[in-house]
This record gives sequence, C-alpha cells and structure tokens, in this order.
Amino acid sequence: MSCGTVKYLALGRADGADEAWQERFDALSARLGDSVTHGVGVRATPEEEAAPSLGLLIWAPAAVEVPADVLAAAVPGESWRPFLRLDERVVRDTDYADGSVLRLGLVRRLPELSRADFARHWMESHVPTVMVAGPLFDRYVVNIVEGGDSIDGVVEQQFPDEATCREHDRLAMQEKPQVRADMQKFIGGAEQFVGRVAYRWKA
Repeated sequence: MSCGTVKYLALGRADGADEAWQERFDALSARLGDSVTHGVGVRATPEEEAAPSLGLLIWAPAAVEVPADVLAAAVPGESWRPFLRLDERVVRDTDYADGSVLRLGLVRRLPELSRADFARHWMESHVPTVMVAGPLFDRYVVNIVEGGDSIDGVVEQQFPDEATCREHDRLAMQEKPQVRADMQKFIGGAEQFVGRVAYRWKA
C-alpha cells in the first residue's frame, strides 16, 4: 500500500457528462469525510456499447474500512463491476495528468501459481525486465487484488498521448522479446481498459 492507503477500482458504464460524475464524487467525498482521500476518473476511448466507459480509482486510509454500500452508491446500476480492493506498488511515480492516456490491465495469474507467487514474480522479475527495456510510459503501478476475486492484479500504465502508447506497444511486440517471454511465466489471461484521465477529485 502507498503511504498508508488502500486503493479501490471499479469499471462500468457511465452515462452523462464528466461534470455530473464530478458532482457525484464531490457528494461522496462529503459523505465519507476523511475516509476517502482522493479519486481519479478515466473515460474510455473510444466508448464501445456494452463495454465499460468509465474507470474509477479511489484511495482511502488503510486503517479505515470503507463500507461497500457507500462505494456502490457512487456507481449505481448492474452494469458496474464490484469495486476491487488493491494493494498498490508504485514503480514509476508521475502524477495522474488531465487528458493523459491511462491503460488498466486486469490480469489473471497462471493456475499453478498462488497469488503470492504471482505477485512476487511480477515485482521481482517482470518489473525489472520491463524497466531495463526502456518503456515509454510515464507512470507505472502494479496493483495486487486483495480478496477472492477472479482478477489477481491490475497494472496501470500512463502515457502522454495515444501515439506514445501505440509506439510503446509496437516496441514491446517487435523489439522486446524478453518482456513478452517473461509475461508467459506468470500471466494466465488479461483484459484491458484504455481511456483518458477525465477528472481528479480530492476530499
């Protein structure tokens, strides 16, 4: 966890303007007081029907148990996945930037690995392999899911623009076989959500 906090992530459909969601989280902040310290909203690009259109990250003090019903009230509707509780490990620390491209990868471990072994390989083998290869992202965070969810980890990669994100992926596919090879040693499956940072919210 970072600085004594725990992070939560939800993905879902979010109709309405960003301003309406900013108001929703201002109200949530007022209800929780110091229980939640800040949040980030990410709009999908492009939005696809039936796919998540908004990613929401919320941070709270680790000592505070944020009620599930309060979190659910922030993202009403059956089209939202339940919040994931995340143990955050920041590798490259640049602040979330308005309008930047943020990719969230929801990762499942290989079935023969425990979640602890999965997390250990990610941090001790994969992170050094990625970083020595010269990645183009300006923020990189490994999040290990706490609890019994089928998702084991969430990776965050932030880029200044879509062109940089595409070039990062091109290099990874064509010129960095060591990164791809190491992924096969601990990742059993993944799905991704890509969007732009639409707003940031602080209590």
